[in-house]
Amino acid sequence: MVRLIGFVLAASTVWGQPAEAARQSYNEIYKDTAKVYSTAPNAFLVRTVSGRKAGRALDVGMGQGRNALWLAEQGWDVTGIDVSDEGVAQARAEAGRRGLRLKAERVGMRSLPMGRRSGT
Repeated sequence: MVRLIGFVLAASTVWGQPAEAARQSYNEIYKDTAKVYSTAPNAFLVRTVSGRKAGRALDVGMGQGRNALWLAEQGWDVTGIDVSDEGVAQARAEAGRRGLRLKAERVGMRSLPMGRRSGT
């Protein structure tokens, strides 16, 4: 059985912007590598997966990767996606530094296949 945990953590002020504007906005936010928001995983995520057998996880809006990296440390097979080149690069670099396996991709949020509405 595949366990899939997805977190959409995109800031609402950028979410409604055209894809390129959102990418540029987040790249500016993450450009200063000294500015790391938090390295601690989200407390809700920690409570949700504690005691569960590791599986596969998808972190949508991964940013600098704090949740994806924590899940990888717990043995999860993690894919993290984000609109920001900078965020993805930082997450990949941190995974490499820690010796973790993390698939991190730059993907525009609007290009995600979110399913189809049935009956239409």
